Amino acid sequence: NTELLTQLIVPSHSYKLDFIKEYVEYADIFEAPPEAHEAVALAAVSAVANGNVWIQNGGQKLSLDNWTLLLSGSGVGRNTLVNLLWDVLHEAGLDDLVRNTTWGSKQGFYQDLAENPRGFLVWEELASALKALSDARFGEAKQWLTNCYDNFRKPADIQYRRVSSDSTPPIIFSGAPRVSILATSSQAWFIDSLSQEDSTGGFIPRWFLIKLPELDRAIP
Repeated sequence: NTELLTQLIVPSHSYKLDFIKEYVEYADIFEAPPEAHEAVALAAVSAVANGNVWIQNGGQKLSLDNWTLLLSGSGVGRNTLVNLLWDVLHEAGLDDLVRNTTWGSKQGFYQDLAENPRGFLVWEELASALKALSDARFGEAKQWLTNCYDNFRKPADIQYRRVSSDSTPPIIFSGAPRVSILATSSQAWFIDSLSQEDSTGGFIPRWFLIKLPELDRAIP
């Protein structure tokens, strides 16, 4: 996979494939504009490379954590837009990259990232994910995830009180989670789902917000 990624991002003289351009041409068969498919391709490449590739900017070390949100009106077909990516990941042998998990509590959320520190989260409706993360069962999970962005320090392990051999086992992190997220939403639902702390607390500023242009074509 690393060799394939190198060929896709840095084509040699004998390998002329431009993955992002080719993906846009492959996927541009629906109402969604080409900019949407380009963003999906960039998010996928970032997710594949994240954890293996980083950028050293002087004393600053930057990860490839890429949180991309595509905002659109109705009729774009957001599910169809994302579904086109699955076959590409499958052919590349990257089915396990996408964390297709619904967490029931913050403990389940932490445990999943401890066991799978490199992951690609795909939220086809960000408003639903924000509502879940704002639920009392998740406590400070959203703040914890915000702090993980571009952070190379291993999170503190989570230790529970030991009272018997059946006590809840601790959650041990082997390294800093590298999380990439691709999300879509209608602009109205996205704005309605925001809390004030999402913007002032740094959660939303970590996202690439891409407002897709109005549809100018209708494809049966």
